[in-house]
Amino acid sequence: MDTTFRFSSAQEISEEFIEKLKNFYKGKPIYITITEDSLIPEWQKEEVLKRQSQVKNHPESLMDFDKMIISLEKELENES
Repeated sequence: MDTTFRFSSAQEISEEFIEKLKNFYKGKPIYITITEDSLIPEWQKEEVLKRQSQVKNHPESLMDFDKMIISLEKELENES
């Protein structure tokens, strides 16, 4: 059986709640899972999907990380 308790913050969890929880489930194994809400903006999700599609459809467009860093360093040197 799964039971979910939802709190908007950890500060809402009272000592009384913890005691009731301990008494109700006394002698029984329980698992506590913490899920943090992370709000990812829609534009970011869309951008990730777009980039995944680009990589899937054009894997040759990928560049080795070390080569890319060298290329960027050369670009920066040329700008100065």
